[in-house]
Amino acid sequence: MEYEFIRDAQGRLKAKVAMGQEVFGRWLSEELGGDLARLEALLADIAALESGEKEQVSHYGQAFSLHLESEEVELVDNALRFEFDEALEPDLRYYDEESLGGCGLVDFAQLLRAWRHFVLEG
Repeated sequence: MEYEFIRDAQGRLKAKVAMGQEVFGRWLSEELGGDLARLEALLADIAALESGEKEQVSHYGQAFSLHLESEEVELVDNALRFEFDEALEPDLRYYDEESLGGCGLVDFAQLLRAWRHFVLEG
């Protein structure tokens, strides 16, 4: 997974993740941010999944739902959970790469560790 972390002019943390997995950048920037306690809890859950102590873990946030299993991770923008009475026109469909994504658990753990390093280096 390719990514870049920056601080904007106002000092806000921003993550940009490669095309096809942009949702992870949005999640890091908008939902996780600098919440180190939550980050450490996620890394502990990953360790429990890797050791076989847990089979799956889900985290529900304000804007995103994160589902972790022993080998894969799925991240979904909660807006996708809404159902529409009528089908949307093709031109009005969600740009799914910014709303839904998946990756391997190992790649996700590596992303989180890199984000933690970025947050801590201040």
